[in-house]
Order: sequence, then C-alpha cells, then structure tokens
Amino acid sequence: MDTLDEACARLEAAVDRLAQVVETGPRARLRVRIAALESELRALADEHAAAREELARFTMERDRLTALVSDSQERYAAAKVVSDAVANRLTQTIADVRSMIGR
Repeated sequence: MDTLDEACARLEAAVDRLAQVVETGPRARLRVRIAALESELRALADEHAAAREELARFTMERDRLTALVSDSQERYAAAKVVSDAVANRLTQTIADVRSMIGR
C-alpha cells in the first residue's frame, strides 16, 4: 500500500506541475496577451466613440457658424446697397445745390 500511496502522491505532484506549466506556459501567456489586447481595443473603441461625438459637436458648431457668416454677408451686401444709394443721393443733392447757387 505504501507503494500505491507513493505512486498516487507522485501522480498528484506530476499533475500539479503539469497544471502549473499549462497555466504559465505559452498558451497562458497568449491568453494574458489576448486579454491585454482586448482591453486596449475596448479603450480605443471608447476613444473612437468619444472622438466621433466630439466631431459631431464640431460639425454642428461649424454649421451654426457658417449660417452666421452667410447671414452677416447678406446683411453686409444689403447695407452696402443702401450705403451706395445714400452716397449717390448725397452726391446728386450736392450737385443740385451747387447748381442752384450757381457754382
């Protein structure tokens, strides 16, 4: 029986060593590396999502500012038309006054 017990003990020790080799061997290191890469991938996916949200906000802001610039350009053009009309009218009025006073 002692021999059987010794054989069982040696078998258990061998199984323990084998389990340790499997846990720390190339496959285990590969599993650890895969887990690390998955974690990095999740982090990059989160950064990508955040960047897309920021891009959407920037796009909305650009569209808003583009509309403001367009509106300002239209108002400037309208003001220029009025200003040119007033300048022409003043020039004509000055010419009329000069003509009336004989200059």
